[in-house]
Amino acid sequence: MAPSEHPSQPPCAHFGQCGGCQLQPLDYPSQLEHKRQALWQNLAKLLRPRAQKAKPKLGQRAQPKAKSLLHSPIKGPEQIECLASQPWGYRRRARLGVSQCGQLGFRRGQSQTILAIDQCPVLSPACAGLLAQLNQFMAAHKGFAWARYLGHVELLDIGPSPLAILRQTRDWPQQLAQGLVQLAQDQGFRLAAQSQKGGTLQSWQGELDSYYELPPWQLGFAPGGFIQVNAGVNKAMVAQALEWLAPAPGQTLLDLFCGVGNFSLPLAATGARVVGLELAEPLLAQARANAAAAGLEIEFICADLEAEPGRWWRGLKAAGVGAVLLDPPRAGAKGMMKRLAELSCSRILYVSCNQSTLMRDLAELGGVGYRLTRLAMMDMFPQTDHLECMALLER
Repeated sequence: MAPSEHPSQPPCAHFGQCGGCQLQPLDYPSQLEHKRQALWQNLAKLLRPRAQKAKPKLGQRAQPKAKSLLHSPIKGPEQIECLASQPWGYRRRARLGVSQCGQLGFRRGQSQTILAIDQCPVLSPACAGLLAQLNQFMAAHKGFAWARYLGHVELLDIGPSPLAILRQTRDWPQQLAQGLVQLAQDQGFRLAAQSQKGGTLQSWQGELDSYYELPPWQLGFAPGGFIQVNAGVNKAMVAQALEWLAPAPGQTLLDLFCGVGNFSLPLAATGARVVGLELAEPLLAQARANAAAAGLEIEFICADLEAEPGRWWRGLKAAGVGAVLLDPPRAGAKGMMKRLAELSCSRILYVSCNQSTLMRDLAELGGVGYRLTRLAMMDMFPQTDHLECMALLER
């Protein structure tokens, strides 16, 4: 990280030891500019003309031609838009490990060991409260070998009340478990446990049914499943997607990697015909329930978007698709690029959490005639180097 003309005093007492929040020494406007510049440096590589050998005519020497991997009216970092966040207290989901001294914390910088923390200013107030309450309980039983019994704890600031998920590595003494359940009852949070990675969650206190707010809806999801950690940026991101795509009533839109309907519901509320595709059937079941609760008609299809398409894909091609919203995992959507080209839709909105796979896929889309017309940096994780992006491609 380059020195800043606008340094700030890191407010976290654990800065320098904790492995997170690398950008705390910068004030927030400087953090945004730092990320915008980083995104521009990667994009500029795609926009820069590259020499390519041209097939020579008979009797002539081959002359290199300059060609860009991607065309765009964006010519500098100042043209990259920005969705900012509140810089502190934004994180509604966090996973913490257990230190050797029996307190919750994050990994130390460049280490696998856990640093015990007593506060974290990027946590939402509800998650910060859970951290303090659990640490106090663990400190009150400091003779117990917590690190041997507890792998990690996930804190969730969600509805209908905050939730702590315990990842157990072995069964707890009953008296200790009962004491923690009593704490959850007294403090008004829910408590669940998972005995193995990927295992079934068991409720210790309160119902597991959960939701997050995306006004005017409450979107149900399975605790332990994916949600955006920053509620404010998620709302702004969805609003920007609607603005950029500007769907028309009756137009067919695809929502690829749709999850529980984070984009599908708002898109369908515009009157567009929305088809959501996702591999995991439990996510689709929840998406269908969310759409039904909202009174929206959305078609959801269970499909492996990286595998060869089936009859459902041919049906979509025949029906005509006006636009695509693409929100893949960190690995990107390399397997979808050829099929997106086959759709010949006018607009593709790509939401990305990984710059490198985004740039790879943008180059592929540029090769089939798409131009990058708008690009935004989304600051989902203030105080950290991580940034997310939204790109609009048109042809």
